[in-house]
Amino acid sequence: GFDDPAAETQDAADKPVLVRLDVEDEAELRDGFPKTAEDLYRYHAIVVDDLEAGFFTADQMTLLRNFVSIRGGGLLMLGGPETFADGAYDRTPVGEMLPAYLDRHGEPQDTTGLHLVLTREGWLQPWVRTRATEDEEQKRLNEIAGALRVPASDAAERIGALLEDRRKLERQVAELQKKLATGGGGAEIEDVGGIKLSARNLGEVSPRDLKGLADAIGKQIESGVVALVSTADGKASIVVGVSPDLTGRISAVDLVRAAAAAVGGKGGGGRPDLAQAGGPDAAQADAALAAIRVALQAPRAG
Repeated sequence: GFDDPAAETQDAADKPVLVRLDVEDEAELRDGFPKTAEDLYRYHAIVVDDLEAGFFTADQMTLLRNFVSIRGGGLLMLGGPETFADGAYDRTPVGEMLPAYLDRHGEPQDTTGLHLVLTREGWLQPWVRTRATEDEEQKRLNEIAGALRVPASDAAERIGALLEDRRKLERQVAELQKKLATGGGGAEIEDVGGIKLSARNLGEVSPRDLKGLADAIGKQIESGVVALVSTADGKASIVVGVSPDLTGRISAVDLVRAAAAAVGGKGGGGRPDLAQAGGPDAAQADAALAAIRVALQAPRAG
C-alpha cells in the first residue's frame, strides 16, 4: 500500500507482482511487463491492482492506452481511495482513460441520496448499451423505470431491492420445503426386508438440499435407509443415505446406482453411508425409489 506504517514490511508489500493466466510457457513475462505492441496485444485483458504509475515507462503507458483504444483490449484498474492520484496517474495516457478526476482532492462527503449516472460519453460505449443508438437505449431504460414506477435514476437501486426480496423469499421457500420434507417422518417409514426405509419423491425441492434433508430424516429414523429424489428442472436427482450401523451390509453407492438406472442415469458415487446420482428422466422418479426397494430385498451377506 502507499502508507504502510511497518517499515520492515513496506518494501515487500509494495513490490509489484505479475500474475499470468493461460500463459503459453513459464518464460512468458519473465522480463516484466510487455514493451511492444506485439507482446501486449496477445492478451485480452489487463488488471492493474494498487500499482503506482512509476512501475510503467512512458512508452508502456502509451502502449496501455493503445491496447484499449486500438486493440480493443480490456483494462481494469483497482485501488482504494486516492490510489490513482497518489499513484501519479494524473496527466498520463492511462490517467486520461480513467473515469475519474485525478487532480481533485477533498474531504470525504456523505453520498446518501446520490445516484451514479453515466455521462453521454458513457452511454456511447458499446459495452454499456444493449441497443444500437443512445436514444433507443435511453428509451429502454425509461421503460424499465416506468415498469418499476420509479425515476430512471432510482431504477438500479429498485432492481437491487427487488432482487434481495426475491432471495429472501427463495430462502423462506427452501426452509418450508425442508420442513415439509422432514415433517411426519414416522408416517412415511416402511419396512423392507427388515430394514427401515424412508423413500420420498420431493418434487421441485432443489437438488442441493437433498443431502441436508437426508441427514435430517436419517436422524429421525436412527437406523435405516433414506432415499430422496428431486425432479427440479425436469431432471431426476437422487441421494441415498445409510445409517452407520448398516454400512457393513448395505452400501448407499449400490442403492443409488440401482435408482439411477431407472431414470436413465449411469453410475453414481459417494460413500457407503451417503451417495448421489442423477438421470434425465424425471418422470421415472417413483420407479427409482421402487428400484431401491427391490435392491434392499435382495439377499446380502450378514
